[in-house]
Amino acid sequence: MPKTDKSDRKRRLSSDGNTPKPSTKTVKMADTNLEDMVDKITVIAEAVQKLQCRSMRDNLLFFGLAEYKGNRKEDCVRLIDDFCDDLLRLRNVKQDIERAHRIGRRRNGECRPVVVKFSSFRAREKVRANAGKLVDTRYAIQEQFPRVIQEQRKQLYPILKEARNRGKKATLVVNRLYIDGEEYTGPETLEAMETTNRENHDETVG
Repeated sequence: MPKTDKSDRKRRLSSDGNTPKPSTKTVKMADTNLEDMVDKITVIAEAVQKLQCRSMRDNLLFFGLAEYKGNRKEDCVRLIDDFCDDLLRLRNVKQDIERAHRIGRRRNGECRPVVVKFSSFRAREKVRANAGKLVDTRYAIQEQFPRVIQEQRKQLYPILKEARNRGKKATLVVNRLYIDGEEYTGPETLEAMETTNRENHDETVG
């Protein structure tokens, strides 16, 4: 093993025997490179998410439909067509379905949802517009979104319900909640609206 020059060792080692700390300039450059990398990853992730949303644009999820237990393969297109005919009073929906199948893992006592891809966004919206007919039933119809957005929507559902209970117009568009036309950004949004309403009421009464 070649001998290490003492002066070289002194340059590489500090007086306490540890390697020298990197310079402030080096640390700043490393931080900048890391921030740039994080920004690029964020941009890529957002682009992928948009592509996923676009690929799911014509899809709907159907919940509560019992699964076929026989030996033959389940005909989900026919299942959805019969469902729409019986409960939504929509005839011959199958002509607008490109494909339909179950998603998720099998679990005892639970029916996996059926994802349906329609031939167009217009055909999808025709079915979704009738989802209100399923209120107070065990069935439901929802738009399909990537998992990240779906989790964000779950967090916003209670706030949407609370806003509607207060008599406000609340709409959930993808992963953004709008209350009386204003985007919800946190609890302060509702508080500001309540303050404004009280002020307007006081001015009217006065």
